[in-house]
Amino acid sequence: MRELIAASCGIHDGMPADTLAAAAQRMHADGGARMTKIWTQTLALWAAGPTDLRTIDGMCHALISAILAITADGTADDILPLLARLRAAALADGL
Repeated sequence: MRELIAASCGIHDGMPADTLAAAAQRMHADGGARMTKIWTQTLALWAAGPTDLRTIDGMCHALISAILAITADGTADDILPLLARLRAAALADGL
């Protein structure tokens, strides 16, 4: 999936550094590319085996990354309020 995302953004072996940097910047700015990267990481974690604390931590990180990736200008400062909203919603659902 990573190679497919890179190829769809025009990234390939042997690119000049300045062209590669511009293509990488376009890729990082693309919401679809960010989401595909996050979901690919999540699937890799689930496929890795037993659900231990490390796997759960990775899946939580992927979830937060996914939410931040699709929000306008999501930053690290958005994480604590996001966690508070997720916690409130989970408690409201009785989880």
